Amino acid sequence: MRSNLRFAGLKTIIILGFLGLRNPKGGTWIVFQQVVTRFMGTLKFFIAAKILGPGEIGLIGLVLLFLVVIESLTTTGIQQALTHALNERSDRDLGAIWTFQLCRGILICLILLLSSNPLCKYFNIESYAYLIYIGSIIPILRSFINPGIYLLQRKRYFKKLAFYEISSSFGDLVISVLLAFMGYGAVSLVVGIVLSELIKNILSWKFYQAKLIINFKWNLFSDLRTYGKWIWLSNIFILLLNQSDKFIIAKLLGPVDLGVYQVASKISQLIIGEPSGIVGQYIYPKLCEYNRNSKIKTEKYFNNIRNLMLKLILVIIFLAIIFSGIFFNILFSKKWLNLTEIFRVMLIPAGIGALIILYVQYLQAIGKPKYITFATVFQLISLIAFMPILFEKFKIYGILIAMAMSGLVALLFMIYGKAKFAN
Repeated sequence: MRSNLRFAGLKTIIILGFLGLRNPKGGTWIVFQQVVTRFMGTLKFFIAAKILGPGEIGLIGLVLLFLVVIESLTTTGIQQALTHALNERSDRDLGAIWTFQLCRGILICLILLLSSNPLCKYFNIESYAYLIYIGSIIPILRSFINPGIYLLQRKRYFKKLAFYEISSSFGDLVISVLLAFMGYGAVSLVVGIVLSELIKNILSWKFYQAKLIINFKWNLFSDLRTYGKWIWLSNIFILLLNQSDKFIIAKLLGPVDLGVYQVASKISQLIIGEPSGIVGQYIYPKLCEYNRNSKIKTEKYFNNIRNLMLKLILVIIFLAIIFSGIFFNILFSKKWLNLTEIFRVMLIPAGIGALIILYVQYLQAIGKPKYITFATVFQLISLIAFMPILFEKFKIYGILIAMAMSGLVALLFMIYGKAKFAN
């Protein structure tokens, strides 16, 4: 009887999923896109790590780190604003946005080119400046993307958006792995990203066919820039929290240690961070609904989910500690000597971060985002205070301990915010 019920339930889920995919505006396409693109991204990462080794993975990470920093410092938030704006923009407005986007892309490219030699000298990787030269093409390609593509999300054309993202991820996977197997080293992954951005460019103009004319009347979208400044400020905090550890490792320990650190971080996020993020996205609308009707139901629902996730996180950490050594010995070569030890320590800040994700969704749902902002600030201050002392004593492990301690500070403040709401 139970087996029949389980089969019927599975059959229902498959049918609903299929019906969702038949609807080009169905939300099932979002889930499908995320699953497929994350799978291809993870596959590319593991294959590249096995072929290239920690040194070249570290070099690629450093080049992309330069790009992330400059893009975060010059981000506009216009893409998000286009999606959430009350009124749809005209082709004239989109032309002005496109022009602004082009100017920003050219600026980022020039900054990368002009700073490539000083940056490489600072990080002792002078012979790899060519990676930054190739990487500087990425912001140019991104700037040429038709801004109308972001209106597809507004109009809920999720099937087109899924094809747009999956196609670029597939191109990235194929070219990166192919070049890596052919022995092109670190440049393989950078070229793969360039190709993926080129695919996005072509598809953006195919899916949104508008005659955009270059114009410098940026006052046409001043309302979008006002919205975007808050996204810019948020990105600065996130940048400092998420990237400062990598800069310290790259400068003081070198690309090899950075490569090992990034792989350990990627795997810990995959098994702990990603599930928590998916659960967070799922519970957010339910928390909002409960909060409109009953504070008691909101508390009860969140507490149940949090307790369940806490148990799941502890089980994952326990299993990861036991089996990670065997898994890494099979998957990676002897070049990745201290990967297992770094990964096991990294599970602690990753677990704390997974709980923070849930509390962020809760505090947003009850309309208390200020506690998230304060928690982020306290986390950043704590990280700045702990990291230099612990790094000097424990090196790379000190950074992980500092991340765990600063994450705990943020989590405790969010718990305090939740307690105030409950009372």
